[in-house]
Amino acid sequence: MPPSGYSSAQSEAIVTFLNSCASALKAESVPLSRSPVQGLEKECTGIEGLLATGSPDLFAQSILELTRAFYQRVLDTRPADFEAFDASVRKTLDEVAQSILAVHVPDESLSIIA
Repeated sequence: MPPSGYSSAQSEAIVTFLNSCASALKAESVPLSRSPVQGLEKECTGIEGLLATGSPDLFAQSILELTRAFYQRVLDTRPADFEAFDASVRKTLDEVAQSILAVHVPDESLSIIA
């Protein structure tokens, strides 16, 4: 991260990644006749189980936690169908982007590191 915070390009990369996760969840759920809520619950449970084992390395753990937080935020809206799921995903991705862009390291913190 640059001292000034994350860039739009960096934020967009995370948004693109999470959007691909949502697309994969939908692609897996539809043929199995899972509702969006069922698919999200299954994924969250799976991620929580994997994290509980303590086996993922630091990078995998961080990505799993990010994905779980994203899925949980979408799940909190309780999308009734995949149209509502898509709308919730878009709204949540907007929140993710804004949250990333809001990260700024105070100048005082940088002088402590140096």
